[in-house]
This record gives sequence, C-alpha cells and structure tokens, in this order.
Amino acid sequence: GTIPTEIGLLADIEFFHLSNNIKVVGPLPPEIGNATSLQSFAIHLCSLTGMVPTTMGSLAQLRNLDMARNFLSGELPTELGLLSNLRDFNIPNNNFEGTFPTFN
Repeated sequence: GTIPTEIGLLADIEFFHLSNNIKVVGPLPPEIGNATSLQSFAIHLCSLTGMVPTTMGSLAQLRNLDMARNFLSGELPTELGLLSNLRDFNIPNNNFEGTFPTFN
C-alpha cells in the first residue's frame, strides 16, 4: 500500500517507522509536513518512489530522517536545511541528483 495523505492529520505523532517493508509503494505525500510533532521518520528499505516533498522542511522537531534504500529521485528540497534539530540523516541507495541541502 501507500502512505496515506491522512498522515498529515496526525499532528501529535512523534515516531513513524515503516522500515523493511517493500510493500510500501508510491510517493511520500506532501501532507507529511503537517505532522509537526514528528521526531523520527524511518522508511528505509521500502519501495517508495518520486521526490521528497518540500513540506518536510516544516518538521521542525525532526531528529531522525531515514529514507535509505528506496527509489526516491530528483533533487533533495532545500527546505530540508531548515531542520535544525536533525541529527541523523540517512539517504543512500536512492536516485537523488543535484546539490545537497545546506544545514544550519
């Protein structure tokens, strides 16, 4: 299945882990940016495709972002550089291109 757009309605969710689940397919919904309490987002070793939504730059509490080993592509949004609490950023084995966001 896909990650539903309703994830954006989960304003109080702090941890979202779907790792090691190749049956999770499709793009990351932009509504993820509304889950502003999110501290850890782990989706490594799934089958997600498409680009990382710019709205992920709104996740100010995010400390762990693990999107390794998917089929994500395109440029990483510069908005990820706004994630000042980010400590772990794991993105290898995707199809990203372009420049890396600048983190402050």
